[in-house]
Amino acid sequence: TWHPQALLTLHEGHAWECCLRLGVKTQDPSCRTVGYQHTMVFRESLALTTPPAMATAWAVPDVVLCLGEIPRELMRAGHERFRTRMLRFGSFRYRAPRTHTLADRQRRTILVTPEGIPSEVGILFDFVSRCARRLPSYAFILRCHPQVPMEQALKLAPAGLADQPNVMLSEEASIEDDFARASVVLYRGSSSVMYGILHGLLPVYLQAGGSDRDPLYALQAWRRRCATPEELAVLLEQYEHTAQDAVETEWTLALRYVNDYTGPVDDGAVDALLASLGLKGNGA
Repeated sequence: TWHPQALLTLHEGHAWECCLRLGVKTQDPSCRTVGYQHTMVFRESLALTTPPAMATAWAVPDVVLCLGEIPRELMRAGHERFRTRMLRFGSFRYRAPRTHTLADRQRRTILVTPEGIPSEVGILFDFVSRCARRLPSYAFILRCHPQVPMEQALKLAPAGLADQPNVMLSEEASIEDDFARASVVLYRGSSSVMYGILHGLLPVYLQAGGSDRDPLYALQAWRRRCATPEELAVLLEQYEHTAQDAVETEWTLALRYVNDYTGPVDDGAVDALLASLGLKGNGA
């Protein structure tokens, strides 16, 4: 009906995306398909990193818009046999940090950022309940994903979690305000950890639940991992007693990684997209 020159969807590896692209190409092979990789590439994201050999070129986007250089490299080998064009595009959700210094380690405050998945909220909040008792000198800020608001999230947590004296429920509208109060971010699959690094926080991944959902799996520095409150206590103590220059050197490597992973969308990215579709200069 519309005879579009291009069709743009998210690129998350869902089967419906392939079906839609295949249907569009069957109707009009000249229509260019574009997939926007707008969130993290996880280790298990095989549909993004390694599209199946049985897939036809029509089921894979003609153009993939990538958050940055790192996700483009993670997806490049799997897409190149389909001659997909990979463009760095960035994210409209990107927010530059308000500070460019390492978070003060003396804050002894841990920001907890679960995904908008009830089971993941339960895993993190149960762990925090045990850690808050084990580490009374640390404060824990619980910040919920909009998909699972605090009232619902607390029903998934152990009874009395919010009543523990060193547990705080975030009331900040902006996550940047929570970053400014913390020195460590405890996470699992949430992409907010990327922005925590930009604000100088140490990322600590919780190994639990039988699945490894670490969005920073390709980062070789700065990131820490724990599975028990005792392991968290040990790594926090080590972090507090590490020399400042060593900490800053490691954080700088993580900053470079994040800046290569994502960034703001600019005019050049939009121009490159239009040019790849043959739309530049025609008022599209």
